[in-house]
Amino acid sequence: MEDKNSEQEMTVSDALSQLNPVKVRSLRQIPALPDLGINNLIKEGETVSLPRWQAHLLAREGYVLLVDDDIEIELAKACIREKGSSVQLFPLPYRDFYARVKDRLRTLGNGDLNDKRRHDHVYALMQELITLRLHKILSQLAASEGGALPKEVLSEEEVELVRALRPRLLAWKRGLLEVK
Repeated sequence: MEDKNSEQEMTVSDALSQLNPVKVRSLRQIPALPDLGINNLIKEGETVSLPRWQAHLLAREGYVLLVDDDIEIELAKACIREKGSSVQLFPLPYRDFYARVKDRLRTLGNGDLNDKRRHDHVYALMQELITLRLHKILSQLAASEGGALPKEVLSEEEVELVRALRPRLLAWKRGLLEVK
């Protein structure tokens, strides 16, 4: 009998992020594959943007390499911005920012020693950013009495987190403040 808790569920934001484009560099020529939505020939060494699901499929088969180097710079900038204020939540560069960083971490995790050092650095920055933003999100949720947080500053994953936490947080606060 399978344990439902051990299965990883795909969220709406996970599904939508699979449609967002990512940059890839082809490691060999890729013919047109209409069944996969690739309608044109991709030459060896060419850099193109593909939906994330296509990029992952082609990367797994050894056809492409994900090349979103800019995401490391954006991650560092986001950490600096979030550290600058203990209260204000700043917009991330992309709505699928966390998915892009995860893609970059996967790419760096398969490289040489220098890539492994970069992987560890990117991973540490990502942990720091998540912690900073989570603290601010929880603080704002607790202070807002159920009011909406501005969605334009939240990632897709953070919107889902707020959606899931808001009713529980409000019920918990009501239970604590209930006087008989």
